[in-house]
Amino acid sequence: MKHAKYSPSSSLRWTRCPSSLQYAPSEEETEASIEGTTAHMLNDLCWSKGINPLDCLGLHLNNRVVDEDMANGSDMWMQEVSRYVRMFPGCEVKTEQRLGEGEFFGTADMIIDALDSLIILDYKYGHTPVEAVNNTQLLCYATLWLLQNPDRDPQITLVIVQPRNGGVKSWSVTAQEVMEFYDTQVEPVILQQKSGYCSGAHCNFCPGMLQCPELHQLATAPEEFMTPQKAADVLSRAKVLKKYLDKVEEYAHQELELGREVPGFKLVDKRATRTWSAGEDEILKAARRAGVKKSEMFRKVMLTPAQAEPMLGPDLIRPLVKYESSGTTVVPINDKRSGLDLESIRREFQ
Repeated sequence: MKHAKYSPSSSLRWTRCPSSLQYAPSEEETEASIEGTTAHMLNDLCWSKGINPLDCLGLHLNNRVVDEDMANGSDMWMQEVSRYVRMFPGCEVKTEQRLGEGEFFGTADMIIDALDSLIILDYKYGHTPVEAVNNTQLLCYATLWLLQNPDRDPQITLVIVQPRNGGVKSWSVTAQEVMEFYDTQVEPVILQQKSGYCSGAHCNFCPGMLQCPELHQLATAPEEFMTPQKAADVLSRAKVLKKYLDKVEEYAHQELELGREVPGFKLVDKRATRTWSAGEDEILKAARRAGVKKSEMFRKVMLTPAQAEPMLGPDLIRPLVKYESSGTTVVPINDKRSGLDLESIRREFQ
């Protein structure tokens, strides 16, 4: 299937970094993408045939076996869709709805059209958290729908169903707010009024990560002295930079395996670790010859609180544990934990 240049699924990246559009998306399927495709296929099968997802355990689908996680996730999807269908009797339900044309198009998992209300639902089976609020993919679907229905002005609800991270998340938005998103973030890129590189969390799946001049500049040693602002710039992109460095190492590894030179580097065997090559009986015989008891060759360790909690229960565990921090760590300002008041701590110790 042809990829849209301005794809809703990658809109978070290209609305922030228009220069990333020059890099073609990879056609290679990963285990995660195959798993996601299978989960979507199960949703479509159960909805179209009226099948209970929990009855599909063990079903072979897309060369994968439907396990409990996948069946439970599909059940969550079915329940959420059914809830909206009951809420709006007589509504029109469309699955795998193709929206848009030209270079700006996409396929929404499900659209529920209830005249004055429009519900756009998207299923995310992955573990990476996806929020509904200001979700550019769903806003693009809403934009494309409104462009195809210019005489409509519904209240729009954007819904993310993510069974393995957060469950159901939704956000309501007006048609006017959707078109403001299009006018300010999408159209300027399509009309090439907005350009340039801008790195950030949206770089995570960028096919041009290795060619990105901004990531390259951030990852290389700074020419000037480190400053708090430069530290903030680098730390705000820490996860992306780690992935960038991993990709650089992967590229160098492939080049060396192909017999090409990477100046200053070579391939070696990984550090070896020792494992028993003999069987347990032979090892215990050797221990006896050395005067070591069998019991001394085995070690029992008490379970950690986290390992024991499922068996003992949180109420029994709570008075038996203590919380000890190993130190401080740097996190983004929007982290839920309260920041330390270091000035008060200094005054107390003084």
